[in-house]
Amino acid sequence: MAFAKIEASLRKKAARSIPDLWGAVAQDIFVSNEFQNLFARAGYDAD
Repeated sequence: MAFAKIEASLRKKAARSIPDLWGAVAQDIFVSNEFQNLFARAGYDAD
């Protein structure tokens, strides 16, 4: 799920060069509690 969100974000930004790609990846894609939700959905304990 996380990689799908990253991939969709990069496609939307249409980064076509290495510097543009690094700039797109460096931007915030996830909100603060989203990682906790992704791990919980994958079956890992959130605590």
